[in-house]
Amino acid sequence: MTMDQLGTSVAPEVQDSLSAASIKFEIKTESSFGRKRAYSESSSSSLVDRIPGKMRKMQFQKEPGICNCVKIPTKVTPDAEDIKEPKAEMNTPSSEEGEDDKEKEKKDILSMMECPVCLEHPREGPIFNCEHGHLVCGKCQPKIRECPICRSGNVGHRNLFAEKMLSLTLKSITLPCINHSEGCKVTGLATELHKHESICMFRKIQCPAHHRGACLWQGSLTKLYPHLSEKKCAQIIKVEDEHKSYVSVIGDFVENETVFNRASTTHWKPVMLVSRKSFRFFAYLVMSRTPAGEWYFYVRSFTGKKIVRLLRTKITVRTPSKSAASSSSSSSTSTTTYSTNPSTAEFSYTGSVNVYNDSEETVIKNGKYLFMKDAQVKQFKHDKTILEYEVQLSFNSKSKKSVD
Repeated sequence: MTMDQLGTSVAPEVQDSLSAASIKFEIKTESSFGRKRAYSESSSSSLVDRIPGKMRKMQFQKEPGICNCVKIPTKVTPDAEDIKEPKAEMNTPSSEEGEDDKEKEKKDILSMMECPVCLEHPREGPIFNCEHGHLVCGKCQPKIRECPICRSGNVGHRNLFAEKMLSLTLKSITLPCINHSEGCKVTGLATELHKHESICMFRKIQCPAHHRGACLWQGSLTKLYPHLSEKKCAQIIKVEDEHKSYVSVIGDFVENETVFNRASTTHWKPVMLVSRKSFRFFAYLVMSRTPAGEWYFYVRSFTGKKIVRLLRTKITVRTPSKSAASSSSSSSTSTTTYSTNPSTAEFSYTGSVNVYNDSEETVIKNGKYLFMKDAQVKQFKHDKTILEYEVQLSFNSKSKKSVD
């Protein structure tokens, strides 16, 4: 009931007494000790602050504790500022966080496929497992006879499920170069990274003398020249003028023994061909003689297959000149360009260069070599110097620009 309604329904003398009386608000609350507390005028300001917005708009008399409410609404609707709906806190991950989670899941899958032999996850199939399910990559499987984890003797089971999971995982994941442990900083998609890895300067190789059993060193390609200089397991011919050929000689055994009577295959030291431009090809000459009296001369290169296809070489064998024969020594490095004798007969091969990891059978099958018999080589021999060889190396780019 409003004050207007109250004024019309109450007798005048009662109304006068009500208007003269003071209505004191006493708000009774339970204290921590269960007692009732009355807020006086000292707390009236804080009391008003607790009243909702629309009720604060009502008129209050300035007399402490006295309210002259003209109209009291029957239904109070709070202002918008008093309505504070709690916002739902949704843990919705951002797109970057979602991508990071997916990347982590893929790397976890790859870690489960880590080969226990090389401690790397495979980049391609096949993948094998033992009878207990332990995985081994296709590169290491032919090298072992038992599982390195459980010692099971059968590691020949092909795991097609693991190969499929590997293929799906590698489609869209960024990985470091497989030679990162050697210092390579390149990263990329796994599906494209193999293009870089095939020509990476940090990839692991074997010493050029590995094929003759003289050196078992394996290491980064960037460490090849320091290794050869230190261990002397290969001859290094350096030319200052890149347009000149690499020329040297090979000698026979000392005293009464001769290579022509050997019943086993003879391998001479590989010869690294180095100039200011050709050093990046890591090309070297290989020379050998079989017990059947067959001689093979060919050039290999440590560079990638695409570049090897553009390399051309010319290998020439002839009678050693006087300067070449007198300069023949056991030194592993030669910087002398020997003069040639054009009046003598010579044999030569002009053609492509072989990839460094091609087997001798592959080299012979491809025909990229110079072949001679004992009877042909003997006509070149002079004292203990068997023959003189000359190697030319060139690079046929699209512009047909020669490198050496």
